Amino acid sequence: PGWQKVLSLLVQSGGVHFLLGWLLGVLLGVALDLGKVLPPLLSFPCGENLLCERGICVRVFGFLGSMAGFWGSPYIPQFHTDMCFLDVVSINQADPELMGRGIYGLGGFP
Repeated sequence: PGWQKVLSLLVQSGGVHFLLGWLLGVLLGVALDLGKVLPPLLSFPCGENLLCERGICVRVFGFLGSMAGFWGSPYIPQFHTDMCFLDVVSINQADPELMGRGIYGLGGFP
């Protein structure tokens, strides 16, 4: 099916954008958390008679940034073009007859 092909190409080409989006999201979350811009949602003991308050913005913004980088990677300009996907030589994996015809047809592809 087509969605598997799209997902495979997205994972191959979007890994760097995924990590970059995660890094930017985490940095934004840390800045918002340390700047006390958003209210803290979690409290936990961090020493004797000390209570540390932290928000979940680092995790939330890290997740949102990574998803934005992953799903936005096809629309971000690429500065290296060392990969190419030729749909002409794709072989149907669902139908055995079409798969056999596709494999034997590769010999005629220049």
